[in-house]
Amino acid sequence: MSVSKHKRPQSRTPQKDKVEENNMIYEYVRRIDGTQIVRRYLKCGLLGKGGFANCFISENTESKRRAATKIVLKDELKTHRTRLRLANEIKLHKALHHPNVV
Repeated sequence: MSVSKHKRPQSRTPQKDKVEENNMIYEYVRRIDGTQIVRRYLKCGLLGKGGFANCFISENTESKRRAATKIVLKDELKTHRTRLRLANEIKLHKALHHPNVV
């Protein structure tokens, strides 16, 4: 007879002082006036893997708002075909208008 030990569930968001650099996502946004801001997101978990990207649930470190974040793998964009696929996917995402899609 085997006994399984269950670990206590951990918080999905690590403490700020314990965040590793590879768990952070940086979004660089250039404003109309030319200034640039950096939005920081914490990767909270993997949602899925696709042909040329991985999708994570992430949390904005300032607003605490959660969003799905797609990270494109640079190694997968070597061919013209995959770059076209990415461009097409970006067009599709821009056409979506829903409060839960950013």
